[in-house]
Amino acid sequence: MALFSVVCTYKTTKRAKPTDNKIDFRKFPEFYSSMIPDSLKYLIPIFDTILSDDQKYREINNPLLLEENKQEQIMLDSINTIKVDKILTKYGWLTYRQTGNKGNLALTSVLLHANLMMQEKYLPFLLEALKEKKVNGIFVSTFEDRLNARKHKLQRYGTQVVYYKDKPTLYPVLNIDSIDHWRKERGFLTPLEFTLENTFKSAFDRKEYKKILPVLIESWKIKDSF
Repeated sequence: MALFSVVCTYKTTKRAKPTDNKIDFRKFPEFYSSMIPDSLKYLIPIFDTILSDDQKYREINNPLLLEENKQEQIMLDSINTIKVDKILTKYGWLTYRQTGNKGNLALTSVLLHANLMMQEKYLPFLLEALKEKKVNGIFVSTFEDRLNARKHKLQRYGTQVVYYKDKPTLYPVLNIDSIDHWRKERGFLTPLEFTLENTFKSAFDRKEYKKILPVLIESWKIKDSF
């Protein structure tokens, strides 16, 4: 099985290559640029480079691109991790008004793609930033779920998805009956079913999920949850 935050399929007989300007950052919605203080404006081109490198071999409809260029992307991710670590060590978590939309996306994307050691280091940091309302709760939830999945633990917020019998379903969750309450606390605006059905165009049945959950737990070698 493979783990995804977003599951896509792609088939091709040609070698996958990066699409030129697949994300045009010049057109990226930016609502906070006028609020970025002068002392932090030097970070704008740095964030642009980080974001571009983070997405170089990641294309939502073309997972083969990342598969064929995995080592190159790992190298870019390592460089980005060093850059982001230096920024966060110096300033702490930076808000939208300090980074702009692109800067915030750069920070969150790099942390989501960071190695396990980096993610473990920054989880307490992000939870503290969440208490201070400096960071988006949905991002922190996704970050927590991904980290728990990498450590073979149960996810809490239902952001991580796997294939089961060639169909997308949730990576094992702590409590499917409490998940909407937990998601609402973190700022998710829609129930779990709506999100999954809208994303994958297929119904999600909680009763059926409960039946296959033991199989998923065994398949993923789930350890103690938290």
